[in-house]
Amino acid sequence: FAQASSLRYAGSPYGLDDNYYNLYEGEYFQGTELRGNVDKTDLGDLDQKVSSLIITGQSEWTIYT
Repeated sequence: FAQASSLRYAGSPYGLDDNYYNLYEGEYFQGTELRGNVDKTDLGDLDQKVSSLIITGQSEWTIYT
């Protein structure tokens, strides 16, 4: 069996079923993280650098690249 070398929480800090996104600069959910639950028009330092993301909750999201 493979063993996990690290663990990272993703999703809302307020509830397991809350709508939330986590964007990561690096592959495999590493590096700088941007998280939230509202529309964003500017990703700041992560613009054009997002390599992985996690979306939780039951609402539909649209991600534009």
